[in-house]
Amino acid sequence: MSNINLSTENVSRTSASPIGKGLFFSMLIVLGVIILYGALFASNQVILSKIKAVQAENKIENDKFLAGNGGEILDFKNRSDVAEKAMKENKSMPDTLAQIESSILPSVYVNSLEYGKDDKTITISCVGDSFQTIAKQILSFKQNNYFSTVIPGQSIMDQKNPSKFNFELDLIIK
Repeated sequence: MSNINLSTENVSRTSASPIGKGLFFSMLIVLGVIILYGALFASNQVILSKIKAVQAENKIENDKFLAGNGGEILDFKNRSDVAEKAMKENKSMPDTLAQIESSILPSVYVNSLEYGKDDKTITISCVGDSFQTIAKQILSFKQNNYFSTVIPGQSIMDQKNPSKFNFELDLIIK
């Protein structure tokens, strides 16, 4: 049989290339990734060497600092931290007196006040005009959040003025 060409246009045959365009672009991408990896590896090495140099310089400067007066400065810092903590734990007397003042009723006056620093106890000797006033005074101290416990003490009638009562209270600071 003969070969009959029925096409009306001029069709030429192209030979297929053994390496296609897809393979060529894939090779370019792989080559680009390898070059990028090499550049990142080199920059990582440079950065690591700079970090080690700065750390070595920092250690040298720190050793110089500690060789001089640095030990005294660090010791002073430690002492100030301990003192600040101790000040926070101890209640200041002006704060304590302000809390007592805010809790004292107008009809009660204070004869004496003793402060036990070891057990954070305040002993107050007061004068009031009735047992009801004494009860209100105890309630006033109990309602103050500054004191954890209010312990009523002895209540006696005043010898010089029979309309007044002397009473004692122990206040324990939180």
